[in-house]
Amino acid sequence: MTLFGAPNSNKSVAAIHSCLKEMSNVQVAAIITKYVKEHPERWHLGTNILGYEALTAVCPLTAC
Repeated sequence: MTLFGAPNSNKSVAAIHSCLKEMSNVQVAAIITKYVKEHPERWHLGTNILGYEALTAVCPLTAC
């Protein structure tokens, strides 16, 4: 269950939800950690932004 029906109202959130459905928390954390290590120029951004960027990079809209 998602907050406010997010996967139904936003295509990128739906793609992330679909892509990550079978992944563990450890796998998702590894995706975000790898992204952060590869993009040090973005470290000043919040974790929410970096996490979203990391997950949309591996879960393209075509995953819907």
